[in-house]
Amino acid sequence: MDYRNCKQGPTEPVDEYNNRFIKAMIRADKAGNTPVAIRVMHYLSGLKINLAQLVTVSGPVDVYQVMDIAKQIEGTTVINRAEIETHHLEVYNQITQELREVKEQLAQQKQKNRGKNPPWNRNRNN
Repeated sequence: MDYRNCKQGPTEPVDEYNNRFIKAMIRADKAGNTPVAIRVMHYLSGLKINLAQLVTVSGPVDVYQVMDIAKQIEGTTVINRAEIETHHLEVYNQITQELREVKEQLAQQKQKNRGKNPPWNRNRNN
Protein backbone atom coordinates (compact mmCIF):
# COMPACT_ATOMS: atom_id res chain seq x y z
CA MET A 1 0.00 0.00 0.00
CA ASP A 2 1.22 3.45 -0.91
CA TYR A 3 1.44 5.71 2.15
CA ARG A 4 -0.27 8.49 0.20
CA ASN A 5 -3.45 6.40 0.20
CA CYS A 6 -3.15 5.17 3.78
CA LYS A 7 -6.34 5.98 5.75
CA GLN A 8 -7.20 5.48 9.40
CA GLY A 9 -10.13 3.12 9.83
CA PRO A 10 -13.29 4.31 11.62
CA THR A 11 -12.48 2.34 14.79
CA GLU A 12 -8.73 2.02 14.28
CA PRO A 13 -6.56 3.43 17.09
CA VAL A 14 -3.93 6.00 16.15
CA ASP A 15 -1.11 3.59 17.08
CA GLU A 16 -2.24 1.08 14.46
CA TYR A 17 -2.64 3.77 11.81
CA ASN A 18 0.82 5.13 12.69
CA ASN A 19 2.40 1.69 12.26
CA ARG A 20 0.74 1.11 8.89
CA PHE A 21 1.66 4.59 7.70
CA ILE A 22 5.32 4.26 8.74
CA LYS A 23 5.69 0.88 7.03
CA ALA A 24 4.08 2.18 3.85
CA MET A 25 6.14 5.39 3.96
CA ILE A 26 9.43 3.49 4.35
CA ARG A 27 8.55 1.14 1.48
CA ALA A 28 7.57 4.02 -0.82
CA ASP A 29 10.45 6.36 0.01
CA LYS A 30 13.46 4.29 1.05
CA ALA A 31 15.86 7.09 0.19
CA GLY A 32 13.91 9.62 2.27
CA ASN A 33 13.68 12.11 -0.59
CA THR A 34 10.08 13.17 0.09
CA PRO A 35 9.94 16.56 1.80
CA VAL A 36 8.79 16.53 5.42
CA ALA A 37 5.83 18.81 4.70
CA ILE A 38 4.56 16.36 2.05
CA ARG A 39 4.84 13.43 4.46
CA VAL A 40 2.94 15.39 7.10
CA MET A 41 0.28 16.33 4.57
CA HIS A 42 -0.22 12.69 3.51
CA TYR A 43 -0.36 11.52 7.12
CA LEU A 44 -2.94 14.15 8.07
CA SER A 45 -5.06 13.45 5.00
CA GLY A 46 -5.44 9.82 6.15
CA LEU A 47 -6.03 10.62 9.81
CA LYS A 48 -9.61 10.91 11.09
CA ILE A 49 -10.79 14.42 10.30
CA ASN A 50 -11.50 15.46 13.91
CA LEU A 51 -8.00 14.42 14.98
CA ALA A 52 -6.35 15.93 11.90
CA GLN A 53 -7.92 19.31 12.63
CA LEU A 54 -6.66 19.31 16.22
CA VAL A 55 -3.18 18.13 15.24
CA THR A 56 -2.88 20.81 12.57
CA VAL A 57 -3.60 23.55 15.10
CA SER A 58 -0.55 22.51 17.15
CA GLY A 59 1.82 23.26 14.23
CA PRO A 60 3.86 20.05 14.12
CA VAL A 61 7.34 20.03 12.58
CA ASP A 62 7.71 16.48 11.21
CA VAL A 63 5.63 13.37 10.63
CA TYR A 64 6.77 11.68 13.86
CA GLN A 65 5.81 14.71 15.92
CA VAL A 66 2.41 14.70 14.17
CA MET A 67 1.97 11.05 15.14
CA ASP A 68 2.82 11.77 18.78
CA ILE A 69 0.38 14.67 18.93
CA ALA A 70 -2.39 12.58 17.33
CA LYS A 71 -1.79 9.82 19.88
CA GLN A 72 -1.93 12.32 22.77
CA ILE A 73 -5.14 13.88 21.48
CA GLU A 74 -6.74 10.47 21.02
CA GLY A 75 -5.81 9.53 24.61
CA THR A 76 -7.21 12.78 25.98
CA THR A 77 -10.42 12.29 24.01
CA VAL A 78 -10.90 8.80 25.46
CA ILE A 79 -10.33 10.10 29.00
CA ASN A 80 -12.76 12.99 28.50
CA ARG A 81 -15.38 10.63 27.07
CA ALA A 82 -15.05 8.38 30.13
CA GLU A 83 -15.36 11.36 32.48
CA ILE A 84 -18.50 12.54 30.68
CA GLU A 85 -20.04 9.06 30.82
CA THR A 86 -19.24 8.85 34.55
CA HIS A 87 -20.84 12.25 35.12
CA HIS A 88 -23.96 11.23 33.18
CA LEU A 89 -24.23 8.07 35.27
CA GLU A 90 -23.93 10.08 38.49
CA VAL A 91 -26.65 12.49 37.36
CA TYR A 92 -28.88 9.58 36.32
CA ASN A 93 -28.43 7.91 39.71
CA GLN A 94 -29.17 11.17 41.53
CA ILE A 95 -32.36 11.77 39.53
CA THR A 96 -33.44 8.18 40.05
CA GLN A 97 -32.97 8.55 43.81
CA GLU A 98 -34.93 11.81 43.86
CA LEU A 99 -37.77 10.17 41.93
CA ARG A 100 -37.88 7.31 44.42
CA GLU A 101 -38.11 9.81 47.27
CA VAL A 102 -40.96 11.69 45.58
CA LYS A 103 -42.82 8.43 44.92
CA GLU A 104 -42.38 7.46 48.56
CA GLN A 105 -43.68 10.85 49.73
CA LEU A 106 -46.70 10.54 47.44
CA ALA A 107 -47.42 7.03 48.73
CA GLN A 108 -47.20 8.25 52.32
CA GLN A 109 -49.50 11.19 51.58
CA LYS A 110 -51.97 8.86 49.87
CA GLN A 111 -51.92 6.51 52.87
CA LYS A 112 -52.40 9.45 55.23
CA ASN A 113 -55.42 10.72 53.28
CA ARG A 114 -57.23 7.37 53.10
CA GLY A 115 -60.62 7.50 54.68
CA LYS A 116 -60.69 11.29 54.74
CA ASN A 117 -63.39 12.98 52.78
CA PRO A 118 -61.72 15.50 50.47
CA PRO A 119 -63.01 19.09 50.66
CA TRP A 120 -64.49 18.96 47.18
CA ASN A 121 -66.60 15.91 48.17
CA ARG A 122 -68.04 17.30 51.42
CA ASN A 123 -71.66 18.27 51.85
CA ARG A 124 -71.87 22.06 51.66
CA ASN A 125 -75.08 22.22 53.69
CA ASN A 126 -73.44 20.99 56.94
